[in-house]
Amino acid sequence: MRLYRDLDSERVYRTGVRAWEAGDRVAWGACVEELRRRRSAKALELADRLRTHDVGGALRRGSREALCDVARRVALGFPRGGRGRHAVYVVLLHGAPGSPEWGFYVGMTGRTPEARYREHLAGERDGKGFVRDYAVELLPDVYGHLNPMPLKDAEAREYELAEALRAAGLFVRGGH
Repeated sequence: MRLYRDLDSERVYRTGVRAWEAGDRVAWGACVEELRRRRSAKALELADRLRTHDVGGALRRGSREALCDVARRVALGFPRGGRGRHAVYVVLLHGAPGSPEWGFYVGMTGRTPEARYREHLAGERDGKGFVRDYAVELLPDVYGHLNPMPLKDAEAREYELAEALRAAGLFVRGGH
């Protein structure tokens, strides 16, 4: 919405929190979208925080096991894999800047998830090194049933899975 463009990111965030607490989901959603549109690291961090405001601090600060259980339940809502040579994968993150204590990275690869994870850890083809610096482990019990699949399906599934995890209130990187 245009009216939020004149506000700095912190004020848009606070406006979104007040909108959520008042039950105005339209204004809350507009604040989230305005923060995402700005694309600065701070604005994206605030957008993620505002998007998960509805699940409360308990889930954001939840235990590793509880968060992984939520991720498993979300992923089980997707159809099983079949034929193809591509895969999606999920990595558990810990201590990433701008995130709660625990988070997830969703990716897609033409290799095995284990081989791609090793590349992440070695810093090969890794972009900003997010997985390299904050990865804890691969979570095959979250993504295993989804693989293998053709390239087009893997690209779509990567995005859909990341968005579904975000909608469940989890901190997610990747899912391009």
